[in-house]
Amino acid sequence: MKKYIALKASAGSGKTFALTVRYISLLLLGANPNEILTLTFTNKAANEMSERIYQTLLTLGDDDAYLDDICKQSGLNKKEVLGKKNRLVKQYTSADLSIYTIDKFVNKILREFCGYVAVSDDFEIKEDDNDALSLKFLKSLDLREFDKLIDFSLYENKKFGSIFSLFKILIEKNENIEIVKIDDELIFLQKEQVLNIAYKIKEHILNIATTKSAINAVDFDSFDSLLNKGKTWLSKDTLAEFSYFKKLANEELESLFALIKQELIIYYKLRSNYSLSNLFDLFLSFKKYKEKYNRSKNYLEFNDISNLVYELLLHSIDKDFLYFRLDSRYAHLLIDEFQDTSLLQYRILEPIINEILSGDENKFKSFFYVGDTKQSIYRFRGGKRELFDHVALNNELIEIEALHTNYRSTKEVVQFVNNTFLNVPGYEYAEQLSIKSGGYVEVINDENLDEEEKFLTIAS
Repeated sequence: MKKYIALKASAGSGKTFALTVRYISLLLLGANPNEILTLTFTNKAANEMSERIYQTLLTLGDDDAYLDDICKQSGLNKKEVLGKKNRLVKQYTSADLSIYTIDKFVNKILREFCGYVAVSDDFEIKEDDNDALSLKFLKSLDLREFDKLIDFSLYENKKFGSIFSLFKILIEKNENIEIVKIDDELIFLQKEQVLNIAYKIKEHILNIATTKSAINAVDFDSFDSLLNKGKTWLSKDTLAEFSYFKKLANEELESLFALIKQELIIYYKLRSNYSLSNLFDLFLSFKKYKEKYNRSKNYLEFNDISNLVYELLLHSIDKDFLYFRLDSRYAHLLIDEFQDTSLLQYRILEPIINEILSGDENKFKSFFYVGDTKQSIYRFRGGKRELFDHVALNNELIEIEALHTNYRSTKEVVQFVNNTFLNVPGYEYAEQLSIKSGGYVEVINDENLDEEEKFLTIAS
């Protein structure tokens, strides 16, 4: 058996078959069921996986495809495999199986170690009432924080609802944010610097201008009015490109113009950094408030659970002790639909993966994950399909394999998919085969899309 495999499997190509064969082969090679951590994304998939393994064990020998592949994976002959059938059925049905959704596994960790992060072990899992949470968060802000919120909202033209949604996304991503403090006095001084140059340009224009349009273009007396009046000419590459200044531009004016554009860039960088600094400062306040809010309600969202477990692993507890306390030291890890794994989920699983890949020749350990990067349906929850290749390509022990035969769709459908995706520039796609004849594909044109949009719509 190859110990470390990343299996690319399109829909209908037999990934559940491959997972079942892998699991049973591990049992035949001496692995205990509670040592095999098997993860997927839905309760339905987890239940179907455990049931598929059980039914395959019960009927082992009835299906040549399963038996042949199990013999190939385990290195045992048919007689040896079938001779162990009854023992495997008994072992599987009496074991405390470790077949979970990723959410349930992460929840299991937190239940076991919640005291380390000051969470009650009887917490419930619920969705936030966002209206109530956002209102209470606003009421919790002090005057300084409220001013920051108003300042950011006005400057970025963002409603509070959008800002609140962004905060929820940032919590989901659980990225470390370092705040770079920007003194607002620097912004004031930079405005003055820009205005000083602008007044020099204005003076030159007024001294030589002969048209009302040119004079009106420099009719400003403050930074804000400069941006309003100058929006027509400050956006040009040179002053001469602005029609009302075309005959007025000279070397000195062009030099001043180049200088004011440089100073405006500095201003906007300062202003953006200041604005982001305020936003992230507010986000940290929101994050702390949400933790307090969760404890007062004694419930957590799924994202809260993942964040707390990650913090637990990062700061609060030794990871070796943690996994020792989880009833079993997992020696084998199988992950279904790996393309839907989020970065945060991967960080939680990474200690187990690294332990398995550590290369201890005295222990039988394996890592197997399967997925289809074309159908990452959990991107709304942070699923990162890029992780599929990243994990394999950054560890030389992991081999990438692919299943190329589609057992579900007919030849016409598979051929249409092949023709479509093989022609997408820069898109990784392995051509699929089909053993089922017949079928048809009907393409309906959307007249509201141009040709490029149609292609991108299909590709996405």
